[in-house]
Amino acid sequence: LQKSPISADRAFECHFLKAPHFDSNWHFHSEYQLFTVLKGTGTRFIGDHVHPFKAGDLVLTGPNLPHLWRSDLEYFEGDQCLWTEGIVIYFPEDLFASHFLQKMETLHLRQLLIRVERGVEYRGKTMESVSRMMEELLDKKGFDGMIQLLNILHVLSKSEDYTLLANPGYSNSLKESDTERMNKVHAYVMKHFRERITLEEVAALANMTPSSFSRYFKT
Repeated sequence: LQKSPISADRAFECHFLKAPHFDSNWHFHSEYQLFTVLKGTGTRFIGDHVHPFKAGDLVLTGPNLPHLWRSDLEYFEGDQCLWTEGIVIYFPEDLFASHFLQKMETLHLRQLLIRVERGVEYRGKTMESVSRMMEELLDKKGFDGMIQLLNILHVLSKSEDYTLLANPGYSNSLKESDTERMNKVHAYVMKHFRERITLEEVAALANMTPSSFSRYFKT
């Protein structure tokens, strides 16, 4: 579990990311997160949903929904011709007051914020339009940036070109202390998935008995 990625004096944060690989830590936080992949490939974990990603991937996740964009193995092998790029926006749960979200004008926004509790992937023209708007947001300052964020959320709230990711019954029952343990397991599985992996091996990584780890991993 990471500390809030939003500065105390800011309403939201927007960052351009460029690195050999994306953050390899499986984690969750209390902020909403909108992330688009500009360059790179790998496997995306959103709650209990697992799917490959590539450039153009655009996902909005809700508060405390575990997630990870795990770059492919070759991005960790030091090839300087391979790197990742993306844009991420974080905004807090309390950015919009509850009474504000009850107004007629904010109906679609209210529905969007409920929908993204399971994570939402956007495609087609929505993906293209919002990715472009996110790039423009990087250069906007002050209230102009706030207006641009609202425009982005408006486009997303009106779009029908999306897929819900985590299953309807998914619930994050994990604690802050679970993230380090699960990061070890994720990293081991992603590195050795081409080989036979035994329950005993990964249970030992988590310092658990095989039967206890089996129940834990399914959760």
